[in-house]
Amino acid sequence: MEKYLHVETITGTGALITVKCGFKPGKVELINITGNLKGTYIQGMAAGSMLKEAASAQSAISSNGITLTDDGFTIGTDAINTATQVIYVAAHRFI
Repeated sequence: MEKYLHVETITGTGALITVKCGFKPGKVELINITGNLKGTYIQGMAAGSMLKEAASAQSAISSNGITLTDDGFTIGTDAINTATQVIYVAAHRFI
């Protein structure tokens, strides 16, 4: 894997998930393939927020989304993190 890109597949839990990628990302993308949801967080957005896409609708959420940490990020309890659902994760670090 590239030094500034982290990709993995995780299973939703419905509880806070900590993802460690070894760097603080500038952009995080989540795709819940089971629930047909997508979440995007870009550096500068408020902690816990993300742009959420469901079907053809977009909404900005302000809590229970994505929060950056020094070595990764957390995924909150929004519906994108539903127990047993498959989530594809891509975190990018800006140089």
